[in-house]
Amino acid sequence: MERKDSAPRGIVGSSGAGGGGTSADLTADMFASLSKCLPAGTRTRVVIHVANHVPAIKLDADATAAVKKCMTDAAKKLSIAVASGDISLTLEH
Repeated sequence: MERKDSAPRGIVGSSGAGGGGTSADLTADMFASLSKCLPAGTRTRVVIHVANHVPAIKLDADATAAVKKCMTDAAKKLSIAVASGDISLTLEH
């Protein structure tokens, strides 16, 4: 059984230009769906770019193909209220 304190989590950073994203826009379930894509024991910075209510993930260039695919698929399922803007966050798993 997984300990609660080792569950995937995220930390919201600042919103980018264009306004929009705040920590209120992201739920614990959203953090978990993205964080599960990371290998255990890792922490990475990502940007969720939202255009016309459609989120897309911007990852570091050194992210593996598997992580990119997983996060891209997870981003398609996010329901973020903001119409457009960038949400910068740090994910941990």
